[in-house]
Amino acid sequence: MSKSDIYLLQLCSSSLEQLKLKAEGFCIGAIALADGFPLVNISCDTLVERRVTAMSAALFGLSSSIAKEFQLKNVNSIVVECEQGLVVCRQIRGPKRNYILFTLFDDRINYGTAMWHVKNTEAAISTALAQPGPAKE
Repeated sequence: MSKSDIYLLQLCSSSLEQLKLKAEGFCIGAIALADGFPLVNISCDTLVERRVTAMSAALFGLSSSIAKEFQLKNVNSIVVECEQGLVVCRQIRGPKRNYILFTLFDDRINYGTAMWHVKNTEAAISTALAQPGPAKE
């Protein structure tokens, strides 16, 4: 594993840990490559991680097709609002490749607060990836 791979995994893991600590109602978090290949997860097993990252990638693909159909720009976030919680997926744009941040919250959190936490997590990861250094993407 290269230094850049280790850096990316540590960055993603620590970002998910921070999200878990700060966001009431946080249940599951995962970060994957844009094609759905899982990188890290928190609070779920490997099988669940693989399923949610694959579904997130498919959801982003479908959403991107809808946006393109109506001549809208890039899809940034997708929210699935359910009776007992929220699923929030957000694209993380890196200098060389894009990633997907998947989060699941229970009903203790509201829509605005969940989006605020997810956007801040994405921004922190994107900013860190954009910084020059020997061990980036």
